[in-house]
Amino acid sequence: MSRDVPNDRPDAASNPERTPAGIQARRSIVVRRIVVFTATATLTIGVLAWLSMILSPGGIGLLDALLLLSTIAPAAWIVFLFVNAIVAFYLFMFRSDPTQATTPVARGSEGTEELSLRTAILMTVRNEDPARVFSRLVAIRENLQTTTSSAQFDVFVLSDTDQPEIAATEEELFQRLRPQLAGDAAAYYRRRDGNEGFKAGNIRDFVDHRGEDYDLMLCLDADSVMSGAAIGAHAMIMQRHPKLGLLQSLIFPAAGEPLFTRLLRFGSQCTVRTHYLGHAWWQADAGPFGGHNAFVRVAPFKTHCRLPQIAARPPLGGPVLGHDHVEAAMLSAAGYEVRLLPEPTESWEDHPATAAEFALRDQRWGRCNMQYAYLLGLPELTGMNRFHLAHLFTLFLVPPAVLFCALLATLKTVDSDAPEIDSGEAGLFFLTLLALSLAPKLVGYVDAVRSQGGAAVFGGWAAYLFSTVLEIVFTVLQAPAILFLTGMSIIALWLGFEKRNGSVWMAPARDADGLSWPQAWRVFWPPTVFGAGTTLFLAAFAPAALPWFAPGLLGLIFAAPFAVVTGSRKLGLALRRSGLLLIPAETRPHEILERVKRTTLA
Repeated sequence: MSRDVPNDRPDAASNPERTPAGIQARRSIVVRRIVVFTATATLTIGVLAWLSMILSPGGIGLLDALLLLSTIAPAAWIVFLFVNAIVAFYLFMFRSDPTQATTPVARGSEGTEELSLRTAILMTVRNEDPARVFSRLVAIRENLQTTTSSAQFDVFVLSDTDQPEIAATEEELFQRLRPQLAGDAAAYYRRRDGNEGFKAGNIRDFVDHRGEDYDLMLCLDADSVMSGAAIGAHAMIMQRHPKLGLLQSLIFPAAGEPLFTRLLRFGSQCTVRTHYLGHAWWQADAGPFGGHNAFVRVAPFKTHCRLPQIAARPPLGGPVLGHDHVEAAMLSAAGYEVRLLPEPTESWEDHPATAAEFALRDQRWGRCNMQYAYLLGLPELTGMNRFHLAHLFTLFLVPPAVLFCALLATLKTVDSDAPEIDSGEAGLFFLTLLALSLAPKLVGYVDAVRSQGGAAVFGGWAAYLFSTVLEIVFTVLQAPAILFLTGMSIIALWLGFEKRNGSVWMAPARDADGLSWPQAWRVFWPPTVFGAGTTLFLAAFAPAALPWFAPGLLGLIFAAPFAVVTGSRKLGLALRRSGLLLIPAETRPHEILERVKRTTLA
């Protein structure tokens, strides 16, 4: 049966002015949220007012009004991420312990106290490469065996695999590796006959049938890796705070040699902490859940996190696909803290190997987030829970809004009835938005060398600075095509063209060795055609506008060649040999990552 160690801190029931774990004043959190929301709203209004002034000569016509409306979502998100980055910058520059300021539960877990809570380590899989999955699990268990609390952790492989040959290999590998997976505890394998509820249903099946045997569960994806020390430390934090319902680790990138992966993971390595440091400051006890590399308290999850069916027509109706953030909201609403640990820990994941896989992942996430609009009315949610789901929903309003902005701006350039716009002021407006959108990256680059061991772990200052330039250019060139494809996918969802919910959770091509020209064209021909058509239109009717549209148009027109080139493993290895786009997992590799690389289970 589930059990909890007595809490050594004040309980929220006797002190309603503090968060459920009793470690933070609610008033200070409210002030933080007011600061962030007010700053975001004020700057967004300022951006829109500036745009209306640019468009105002001759009055605001229908085209101008539509352009302003389409700009609301992109401008709000650019400003919000900018404000979030400024918060992070303040924390790591002017606070001696940013984690203490954002996530107080992380401190005070050191000492001689023994871990007594039982944890189930859950690896959820569906048609994944079995050797890849089990090599990670074996490495995790062997590293966990070096800690004093390893006997408190059982391993579960929860399979939804429906391809017989893969399922047979899973079972064979599990039986062969069971002693290594169990260590001084136990290991189990379970495969469901169906795939009801997708990944969330897989977890729910475990909780309903085995949840009473465990206090905590550590949720992992097929590409997850966590060290034994990190697992033990996170479990101890959960033990010391019984009202802590979920603790999400900060996840850094691990493997991947293609150029695309190297670019993506370098950017993530440098910016992910700043992004989540800002979020942890204002979200506080109502934080996010990434779905993996996170500890969850089983009993309240079982009681409060049963997901509803969405009463809508396909493709958005049916099971909740973006389950993680909904479950976090439900735990928070039930009186448990949901916290993000925004500091470098030994917690890793893989990134997509190609631009095509990245685009498909973004579209899957878009479909998941669109469902949140149907869940905002759940009666048990608090205002902050609803805001969290709403702001994730609006994130995927940005791509279609950007498409409408591009179309309307193109039409504006050829509107002969409209007075001429001041091109200098319009250019300054565009450059200001670009600067605001890149600011979180720049803040992240500063933080990375401060918090992760200096420039040496990135190959030295020269390599680090050159790598940041490469990553920024990569982002600017990649963004237009990804925004276009995601925007079209969201529009297709609204129009009911996407019918196959079952395609949402598929095993990605985690180890793809490049992208062929036919594969690239199959994915990226729509943005190419749109970009080429827009270019020809502007060249014929408004050639003076071409320089301002050029960055986006180049990204659209050359999306397929860009995907082929960045998918190259040879180019990625060449840059590695040149000392570029290096991350700490390469320059100072952890033994568990090296263990994963060495493992062959054929």
